[in-house]
Amino acid sequence: MRIRILIFILLIIGGLAACVEEEPEATPTVTVTAVPPTNTPIPEPTVTSTPRPTATPFAPTVVVADQTLTDDGKLIIESVFMTEPGWVVLFDTAGEAIGYTGVPAGSSQDIKIEVDPLDVTETLTAALHQDTGQIGTFAFPDEDPPLAEDDRSPTDTFNVTLDVTLPAVVAADQTVGEDGLVRLEVVLAVEPGWVVIHATDDGTIGTVLGSVFVEAGLHNNLVVPIQWREATPELAAILYEDNGRSRRLDLPGDDLPVLVGGSMVIDTFNVALPLDIVVYDQPVVDGTITVERIISNGPGHVVVYFDDGDVPGLIIGSENLVDGVNEQIVVKIIETAVTPQLFLFIHDDTNPGDNFDFPANDPPRLFNGRLPAPIAFNTTPGNYLVTRDQPLTQIDEATAVAVPLAVVDVPAWVAVHNNDNGERGEMLGVVQLTPGINRNLIIPVAETAVTDTLYAVLYLDAEPIGEFDFPDGPDVALQRNRNVIQAPFVLQSDDSE
Repeated sequence: MRIRILIFILLIIGGLAACVEEEPEATPTVTVTAVPPTNTPIPEPTVTSTPRPTATPFAPTVVVADQTLTDDGKLIIESVFMTEPGWVVLFDTAGEAIGYTGVPAGSSQDIKIEVDPLDVTETLTAALHQDTGQIGTFAFPDEDPPLAEDDRSPTDTFNVTLDVTLPAVVAADQTVGEDGLVRLEVVLAVEPGWVVIHATDDGTIGTVLGSVFVEAGLHNNLVVPIQWREATPELAAILYEDNGRSRRLDLPGDDLPVLVGGSMVIDTFNVALPLDIVVYDQPVVDGTITVERIISNGPGHVVVYFDDGDVPGLIIGSENLVDGVNEQIVVKIIETAVTPQLFLFIHDDTNPGDNFDFPANDPPRLFNGRLPAPIAFNTTPGNYLVTRDQPLTQIDEATAVAVPLAVVDVPAWVAVHNNDNGERGEMLGVVQLTPGINRNLIIPVAETAVTDTLYAVLYLDAEPIGEFDFPDGPDVALQRNRNVIQAPFVLQSDDSE
């Protein structure tokens, strides 16, 4: 009985399990359609080139930093790049090459260039140059031109601070006595040379007045003798090289001014000079006399006194003076009061710009607290001339000589003759003179007939005035004490002292 019940239960459980199973899905029917084959080509792959970067060539360059130059004279170029061997060159502000060195192709660093510190200016320019001439020999500007890159030259400009021993001249304003000694406070020379004192003319360097040789080193209170009668109120002390003959001043010539950065080593200073008057013996012409030169320390007057028994008498004329150099001063005088000897004094100008007012004002000028002796000159000197040795000169394609001074009291001529065994020979040239002082006479001469010694001779200019009638006319040689008035001089070569 129990067995039947167990079988019944098992049948019920089996039936329930069958009821919960899902029904299977329907499987779709696949219809296969026949497709005819085609000849469609298979495309080939396209090969694309991968671009490669193009190398950019380096341009030539030069790089320099601001720097200080010391006594070793070496400047440093930081870097240079060259595509071929060449030069790196240093130029001053005036465009002058002051140093250079060769550089190879490629990159170079810390290149040293030695320069003369005296040539260095505040700014310099480093430039690259080709080496186109003899390889290894710098030949600019004839060869080795600047390197051109894109129509420009690779350069770099830099500043230079000088920390070197430089030559110097220092002078203070001073009074110059009749000994003509000028004192310079300091002279520093880096090599043997010359200190030269020049006159000045409105800031222009003028006549050499004196010089002294200096060894290299420091010199304090250096004394230079000068020709003070040719001096000006402002003088210039200049340092010169000794390039020519040793210890011989070759100026003009080989001894050139010492330059620092392209500028002369110079100091200007003012001087108070002794009272002095330069006047030639001369005739009175048209009621006037001429004073060649006066240096006035301040405005003043030149005053003419007649001779009263070898001492100054009454005043017969005066003319104003400006502060400084006065030249060729024409003084109108009372002609009827002229004596064979006249005297000149310098007077103060108490009220500058006013007329001469003595004795109320404008007293005679003192020097070092004393009244200087008057300057005397002769108004009846006769006729005379002055010559000097000289080279021939070329003026307007003509050969000429110069006669510095001829003083005559009549219309006259000055002629130049060659030498004929110690006597005046053939006449080579002649110029006309006027009564009074005739200066710096230029006389054209026949160059083919000149001799080593020439003679300047004075001739009368008789009527008709201005027509030289010699030797058969009345224009005869002027005489003094029955001797022809003549002066010889020697022709020098251009390099003569």
